[in-house]
Amino acid sequence: MEERQYIPSMAGILLAQNSSRIIGVVVNDHEKYETHTLENVFIVSSLNSLSTELEKNGQFMMVKKTTDPEKIIKFASMWNMDGLVLIGFCDQDYMYLRSHMRISC
Repeated sequence: MEERQYIPSMAGILLAQNSSRIIGVVVNDHEKYETHTLENVFIVSSLNSLSTELEKNGQFMMVKKTTDPEKIIKFASMWNMDGLVLIGFCDQDYMYLRSHMRISC
């Protein structure tokens, strides 16, 4: 392996374990951001603080922006996430996701 400079796939390793240590963060890509969602000061500040705390706990953060709850479900299940943080979603979206997912929101 050293001779061929093999680098193991982190995604594969995490998916093979019971706990992926991945926390998904989904930001509502609302039209008010005019396609600049991740440039919003509140969102960027929130992501920065969350990233710092997750790293302290040996966890990883994956970020997605969308308005579609079905894409959130697919995103979370694809990576076997340990938890999910929602930014900018209403109670109705939250309740829908809670009833269709098996991870903590």
